[in-house]
Parts: sequence; C-alpha cells; structure tokens
Amino acid sequence: MSVFNITSEQKRTIPWRLVIIFVLFTLGMIIIGTLYYKSQKNRIFREQEVNLSTIASLKIKQIQQWHSQRLGDAAIIRDNTPLILQIKQFFKDENQPEVRRNLIKLMESINREYDYNGVSLVDITMKAKLSVSSSDSVTVEGIEAEIGEVIKNQKIILADLYKTGSLNKPHIDLLVPLIDPESIKPTQFGVAILRIDPQEIIFPLINKWPTQSKSSETLLIRQEGDSILYLNELRHQKNTALNLRLPLTNKNLLGAKAIGGSEGISEGVDYRGIPVIGYLTKIPGLTWYMVTKIDIEELQTPIRRFLIIAIIVTVLLILMNGAIFGFWIWNQKIILYRRQLKNELARQALEHHFEYLFKYANDIIILFDNHLSIVEINESALKTYGYKREEMIGMKKLKLMAPSTLKLLTEQIKILDDKSSAFYETLHIRKDGSEFPIEISARVIEMEGSKYYQLIGRDISERRRADETLRASEECYRSLVENIDFGVSMIDKDFKIIMTNTLMGRWFNKPACKFVGENCFKEFEKRQAICQHCPGVKAMASGRPHQAETEGILEDGSRLSVLVHAFPLSDPDGVARGFIEVVEDITERKKKEEELLRAKEKAEESDRFKTAFLQNMSHEIRTPLNAILGFSELLQDPKISQEDSRFFIEQIHFSKDDLLDLVENVVFAAKYDTKQFVSTNKKFNLNDSLNKLVSDSKKLIHRNDKSHIVFLSRLESTKDITIEADENNVKMALRQLISNAIKYTDSGQIEIGTKLIDNSEVEFYIKDTGIGIDKYEYEKIFDRFYKVESNSNKLFRGAGIGLTIVKGIAETLGGNVRVDSIVGEGTTFYFSIPVIVIGIESKKQQPQSDISNIISKWGERNILIAEDVDTNLKYLDKVLDFSNITRFHAKNGQEAVEIIKTNKIDLVLMDILMPVMDGYEAATIIRTLFPSIPIIAQTAIYSKTDRDADLLSLFNDYLIKPINRNSLVELLDKFLKLQD
Repeated sequence: MSVFNITSEQKRTIPWRLVIIFVLFTLGMIIIGTLYYKSQKNRIFREQEVNLSTIASLKIKQIQQWHSQRLGDAAIIRDNTPLILQIKQFFKDENQPEVRRNLIKLMESINREYDYNGVSLVDITMKAKLSVSSSDSVTVEGIEAEIGEVIKNQKIILADLYKTGSLNKPHIDLLVPLIDPESIKPTQFGVAILRIDPQEIIFPLINKWPTQSKSSETLLIRQEGDSILYLNELRHQKNTALNLRLPLTNKNLLGAKAIGGSEGISEGVDYRGIPVIGYLTKIPGLTWYMVTKIDIEELQTPIRRFLIIAIIVTVLLILMNGAIFGFWIWNQKIILYRRQLKNELARQALEHHFEYLFKYANDIIILFDNHLSIVEINESALKTYGYKREEMIGMKKLKLMAPSTLKLLTEQIKILDDKSSAFYETLHIRKDGSEFPIEISARVIEMEGSKYYQLIGRDISERRRADETLRASEECYRSLVENIDFGVSMIDKDFKIIMTNTLMGRWFNKPACKFVGENCFKEFEKRQAICQHCPGVKAMASGRPHQAETEGILEDGSRLSVLVHAFPLSDPDGVARGFIEVVEDITERKKKEEELLRAKEKAEESDRFKTAFLQNMSHEIRTPLNAILGFSELLQDPKISQEDSRFFIEQIHFSKDDLLDLVENVVFAAKYDTKQFVSTNKKFNLNDSLNKLVSDSKKLIHRNDKSHIVFLSRLESTKDITIEADENNVKMALRQLISNAIKYTDSGQIEIGTKLIDNSEVEFYIKDTGIGIDKYEYEKIFDRFYKVESNSNKLFRGAGIGLTIVKGIAETLGGNVRVDSIVGEGTTFYFSIPVIVIGIESKKQQPQSDISNIISKWGERNILIAEDVDTNLKYLDKVLDFSNITRFHAKNGQEAVEIIKTNKIDLVLMDILMPVMDGYEAATIIRTLFPSIPIIAQTAIYSKTDRDADLLSLFNDYLIKPINRNSLVELLDKFLKLQD
C-alpha cells in the first residue's frame, strides 16, 4: 500500500482558524448582549420620562381647571345683584332676622356643595359682619394684606396656602369684593371670604398617581425666602404640608432646580436625599411649582432583570457555539479519515481496473520509450498485429508502419513532442505483411524523469468500408433529391430548415443554402407562426406520414399550389427529431381541376338554361305562329269583309315581326357566346337612324295595344350628326331597351334621348314609367333567361335575353350599360359607346319618296338572282315586277358563274348557302372575272362577320333574311345609282 500525502494543515493538532472563529463569535455575542441591555435600559428610561411628563401635564391641567372653577364661583357671587343688595341691606341693619336667615342658609349651602369649609362677610374696616364655618372660624388673620388689595382694586383674589386658627390646618381663602350695584360710581362696601379646604379636592388630586408604583409621587412647592416650602402631604413623610422646608442652596434637590427655573426631565435627589428622576414645571397663574418624580432604584429593577436575562442568554449561546464547533471539528476528522480510506480503496480499485483495461481493451494500446521501442503492449495489439508478446517487446515502431508511411514518422514524433498529444490516421502492417488503416491517439507521458509515448489505436478497416458505402449512398440520395421533380426539405423539431434541394430554391428564387436555419413557415408561407394544417406536426405526433394541400408564397407575392408529404424522423428511442417534406407542385393540376369544375358547372348551367330556353322558346314561337296560322286560315273564308281582311293581314305582319325579332335575338346571343360577334363600323347619320328607330318604336307600341303610352323623342332635330360606329348593333341594342320599356310600362310615357360627350362618345337613354327594378336585381337582370326563371315571367312575355344582348353589344363596342330605377316609379337605362364624329351640320329637309317612285326611276338593268329556294326567288321577282329590270335566275353558284360569263350583268344578288357551289366560292370567281360588278350577299346569319376579312371583302353589302322590301329597294337603288 502506498503512503498517504498529508498536508501541513492536517498535521496541526489545534484548529486555530476555528478557534479564532469561536472567539469572534463569543465577542459578538457579548457585544450583542451589551447592546441589548443598553437599548432596554434606554427604552425603560424613555418610557418613564414620557409617563412623568404626561402625568405632570395632566395634573397641571386639573389644577388650572380647579383654579378657574373657584374664580368662577367668586365671579358668580360678585355679579349676583340681588344677593349683593341683600348683603348691603344686612350691613346697614344687622337686626333683620329674615335677611340673616337667608344669608346664613346660602352660606351653609356653599359649604356643603363645594370644597369650602367656611364663609365670612366683612366690611371695608375688616370687621366680620356674618360668618359660617364647618370647622374653625373664618377670620382675617394672615390675609389682611390681601383684603386690603381687594378693597383697593375691587378685584377677586385667591390667597395662597397658609395656616391659622386653633386647628392649624392649611387652607386657601377666596376673596370676593362686594360692590354696591346701586351707586353710580362703583363703591365697595365689604368683602366675602370663602375659605377652601385643600384636603377636599386639591391635595387628593395632587397625590393621586395613575399607575401602580412604589416610589412615584407629585410634589407641590413654593419659595419662601431662601427655602423650599412643601405645600402638600408627602408619600414617604407625614405632616409635611406647609411644615417641611429645605434650603434652596442644595442644588441637587429637584425642588431647588424647579424654583431655579429648570423645566422638563431632570435627575437629582428628593426630600429624602434618595436619587430620583422627575419632571419639573411651574403652574401657570400660581406661585406654585410641581415636581413629578420616581425613585431611580424602582426604574433599575426591570433593568437588572433584563441584564440577568442577557447574561444568561449570551452564556448559553457561547456554550452552544462551543459545543457546535467541537462537534464539527470531531466530525470533520471522521470525514477526513473516511475520505482517505475511500480514496485508498478507490486508487487500488482504479489501479486494478486500468491494469485490466490496458490488458483486455478492444483498442490497441502500446507504450514506447524515448527510442521508440515497445515497452508494454496489450492483448488486442498482439491479436491485431499477429505477433507473440515476447516478439513485440523491444520491437521498433518502424516495423509496425507500412512502407508508404515511413517518411511521416519524423513529422509525427515532432508534432507529438511539441503538443504532447496527436490524433491521426495512417497505415500499419501485420506480421503476415497485410496492411490495414488505423486511427491513432498518441500522448507523451513522463514517468520518474523518463519520457514515454503512449499509443492507442483502432483498426478502422470496417469503418472505411462503411464510410465508402455511406458516401455512395449519400451521393445516390443527393442525386435523387437534386434531380427529382419534387421540392425536398429536411426540417428539425423546432421547424428550422436543415436542408433543401435546388428545386425549392428555384421556386422561391433563393439559393438552397440560404434556407438553412430559417423557420419553414416563414420561408415557404410567409407566416409568423406554425401552420395549423402543417403535415409535419401531425407526422411527428403520430409517427406516420401525413400530407396536406396548401399554398407557398413566392418572393414576388404569387402563390404556388402544392401537395406536401411529411415523413417523420425519429431517434432510436422513437422520439421525433424532425421530418422530411416532399413538396409537389400541383398548380397546373389545380388549374385544370378548377377548369373542369367550371366546365362542369357551366355544362350543368347550360343544361338548365337549355331546358328553360326550350320551354320559353316553345312558348314564344308558338304565340306568334298561332296568330299567323289562325289569321291565315281566316283569310281563306270568302265571306270576310275587306276591313277584316286588312286587320287579319296586319296581325299576321305583327306576329311575323315578333317571330323575326325572336329569331334575330337568339342568333345574336349564340354568336356572342361563341365569340363570333365582331363589330363593324361605318359612317351613318345618327339623327336619321334614330328617327327611323323612333318611328318603328311607335308602331311597336301600337302593335302591343299600348297606344295610350306617350313616346317622347329628345333627339337633336336641328343638326345632322354623322358618326362612325357599328350602326346595326347600336340600333339592335336600342330596340331591345325600347322593347323592354314597352313590355314593362302599362301607363305613362317612354322617352328616348342622346347626348354627345366630348365628340368621342354618345350616350343614349331610354326612360319609362313602368314597374321599376329593385337595386339587388341591377346585376341579375343582365343574366340570360333571368325573366324566364323569375316570377315576373308569369306576367310578361319575352325570351329573357334582351338585356343580355344589350350588355354584350356594349362590352364588344367598348361601351357600357347601366340602370337607375325606383320600384313603382320607373326605370332609366343608359347605353354609351365610343364613336368617331365625322361632322355636325345644320339639318336639311330631304324630299320624301315612296318605293314605287324609286322603282319607276330605274332604267333597263340586268340583275342576276342566285337563290336555291323557290319561295325566296319568287318573292324577289315579285318585288321587281314593277321595274324595267331583267332578272336572270341561278339555282347554285356554278349556274351563276356560267350566266355572268354569257350575259351583261349590272348587279348580283347572291345567296350564301347553295348546293354544288356556295356563294363565297362563286363570288370569288366573279370578282376575279368582273371586279366592278356589285355583289350583294343574302344571308340568314345576323352579321357578315361569319367569315374572316378576306371573305367579307368579296361582297359590296348584304341583306339579312327575311329580306324587307324597303331595305332591298334602298340597297338596289344605292348601287344602281353608283353605276349611273
């Protein structure tokens, strides 16, 4: 066993440090006890001083109150006029029994009720006239001077304490002047003497002490010559009132100090010569001094008790402290011995442990001397290198190193010597010549003045292979993550980003490395807290993958729809440490889904619209057809009158117009839905066009049996305004608005007007006094078939697409339509479009001409009519019967081309849809052969924008089927005049 290393402090037999602490603690206890005793002593003295001053103040107030009461009694007697007159009467004649009885009775009552023991009435010669006394008789002996002062000054005087009479008792006389109230000038005729017995009130008041005390008392004194006269009876000495006198020269006497002018608390001796502490004061208004005092011996009794307690407690604390320090020293020695024993046992155990660890450790442990020869080696080294122990002891380090690493030995030793430790990887060689990688931790060890090198090594062949495998796996994983079409992020449990792939960086326009350490919810969704829908939270909580759809917010503020798959990451104990997010961009998929959903909703809506449309169209078509078929059947009756015949024909025309309007509206709505509607601008006279519209509108009012409705036109009548716009579609929109106004107005008026704004925009308005529209329906009324699906459809006819057509025309022409309405009062629609104003001129009157006059003015002309329907052909022939026009007929486009080749043709009416060759192809050939011949298209399509601009350029103009006679004649007249 090795020797213990005992320190010098452990070798000391006396623990001086503890002794010093004990001494200091003892001194501290003594000082604290002394301070405690002094504080208690001072507290007792302070309390007693307060008590003495309080008692003195109280007794002075009581004496002052007694003095004031006696003076008050005297004033009452002095100011009692009836009593004074009665006394005056008695002084004049003493032989008045009744007066004497009354006065004696009054004087006796004064003796009984107060502290008076005698009353005497004397005249100004000091002769007693009447006297009553309960003890000694009242005389003027000893108070002659005071009586003389009363007579002289006519004032009340309270005489001082003195003794007279046979009883030799102290008393006080109260002298009251008797002044004649009947005299003009105050004239005193006597004095009333009230003798006060101080034993009744004043002495008991002085001697009474409010608390229990053995030595406390109050002294009442006054100065007489060079002596102190004690006025009251004393507690510790009897028969002292007005008898005890002590010299003023004894300055230690409290009485001498009081008479000498001292006031307040003072220490000294009393009349017994005993040390006392007292409170000194002079009584205001009197010649008396008061001393309230207590023996110092009485005060020191509780102080001595506190002193004994302080000494006992201090001694006990010192003894207790000594016991504690002794026990602590004894206990520390026991702990020291136990620790030494424990350290020795631990050292031996550690020695055996290191010996076993060195021998059987899995790591290679070799000890080299300063010549790099092996001194000690463990079993693991023998097993690894393949040598026996005796072979390796003394072996040089060079023999263990692979040939390729020998040149590094010098550098390794230098580093080890400089830093005392080194850590490196190298190659070693076994006995069989095979090389293996080894990880070495080397350290310099000093033992008994010699230097040794300790080497701890570990064969890392398996780790190298594992590293290579891991490196390959990581490379594969990295390649997969970087090339996958998904965003990938690894996030820890605190939602900090560990890594992201390049795709995530491209999405968010940020290098992938810049995401590391940032919160995922801040970077990807621009949030300040964890997302409630976060699949990572659910994945970590459940230990299973979760997914959720969300939106990523990119740097430019745009949004990226993504599907996030979260896979939990856990440690070996199953505790969540993060998760991996695989993010799929589903923006396009969401768009397609939304498009499919909209398409589905549109298809469903289309089905609903189709059903409603078919039902409504069936009603709207059958209604005019019923009139056409009914009145046509009635026309076949030969018995009808000519008037009825005209009425039937008129109704057939009205129904025909309704049916044409319906078809025209449906065709326009279909073209607008399929994006085939394109505006075509041309120059036209706004006033002429609107005047014709007004004329047609008035006919429509008449046709609907509403002739009582006033139709007002607020158009510019003095100027011709020529504009460039889409005339046909503008008129169509206005017709729809006027028709709508007529339909919903039963009385009142309808007004149309225009306003030219900044020569660049025309605003039309149609105002009615109809049923009006609720504000919440302002947007709905422009929806297709709204009237079909509303309750109003039961009251009013219509396909429910009129306002839809108006809105479509306004949007296409770059304008707008708005409504202003009050339910029950009427509605105003405003329809505005941009225009190009060509000119504004004063209006000129145009001569009116009818169709017959126009046709009669035509000269001989040749017109080719290309039409495959016989009824249409016959109608066109019938219109031209009254002219000099020669008509050529063709059933298809090919016949039309052959005819024009062999005949001189002035104008062509070309149907578009024909067998063999259609109108477009025929017009192309004709335009090539005869470019100057006007070609007018006949079409059942509303607009000539059905083909592109190249096809439209083939025709000079067009007529819409069914062809109106007036429109046909006006168009033919236009082009025939051009040829002239």
